[in-house]
Amino acid sequence: MAEAAAFPSGTPPHQLVRAGDGLVASTLVPGDETEYELAVRHSAARIARFNPVDPGDFRARLAQQSSAQRMVLVRLEDPASAAAALAQQGRWGEGRPGCAPAGAPLHGVVARVNVTNIVRGRFQSATLGYDALDPWAGTGWFTRALRLVVDLALAPARPSADPAGRAGSGETGGFGLHRVEANVQPHNVASLRVLQRVGFRREGYVERMLFVPGPDGREQWCDHVLHGLTREEWRTNR
Repeated sequence: MAEAAAFPSGTPPHQLVRAGDGLVASTLVPGDETEYELAVRHSAARIARFNPVDPGDFRARLAQQSSAQRMVLVRLEDPASAAAALAQQGRWGEGRPGCAPAGAPLHGVVARVNVTNIVRGRFQSATLGYDALDPWAGTGWFTRALRLVVDLALAPARPSADPAGRAGSGETGGFGLHRVEANVQPHNVASLRVLQRVGFRREGYVERMLFVPGPDGREQWCDHVLHGLTREEWRTNR
């Protein structure tokens, strides 16, 4: 087993945490390495249709954490109960990617969400980039996970003197942002629907925005649909 990763010098030492709706969202820490790699490895083939993916990039991701960029992992509080409920609905089975042979989940990580391009001052905005992770993709849990991350992103930050927040509360303050945006390729219908359900509104269409796999699977400069959401809208629509 690999040695546990240490916090790189530029990584913010405090962890942001938000709990709710059967989920816990928390910013990346060294102890996440094993579960992260397992979740991404089982999801890699599906994610690669839209974004380059490397299941072994945990330590590089950890080294990139800073005041301008942080990754949030969202986990189920009780993966076994969630799987059992889905099985009762006929939406769970042994052949599902990311499940053990008996049909049980191998991990409880529903999503990884990058909060990037964090700009402070009078802007207080960031971009969200996200991946649903198997075996939970397509079960409805990812929409809840993204809502929780938006809540964490738009929640006020706690004073630096109290970085840990209230012990046992499941909340440590948030990113303190005013606005978040997300950009999706126009043919990624599932992702567009998730943003709509969460409460994002379409703001525009950006041509040749990112160099990523396109509709034909080849990496190219791809158009994206821009979506935005502000703290005022979030308070109204929650």
